[in-house]
Amino acid sequence: MPTEQRCIHELLPGQCAEAGCSPVPEGLTAHVHVTGGGRSFHKSTACLALRDGQRYAERMGMNLHDTEQLALRVAQSRGLSPCEVCFSLA
Repeated sequence: MPTEQRCIHELLPGQCAEAGCSPVPEGLTAHVHVTGGGRSFHKSTACLALRDGQRYAERMGMNLHDTEQLALRVAQSRGLSPCEVCFSLA
């Protein structure tokens, strides 16, 4: 059974009060995960690229294990781009 298309605020079409709200583009999710100083957003904290980045940061003396969950529209407004690894596995 296919899931219904939702907007970037996770609402069904017609429920969202924000003018100009658009559906979540194919392959994206309404909420994404980012790390401090990151340039990409991820579908989940299980993304292999995210984990590799966290291990690299740890070797460099930084702690990026705590991710922040953001709405897709917020991540996009910060200029972050989709992670090519976890979004290609859709």
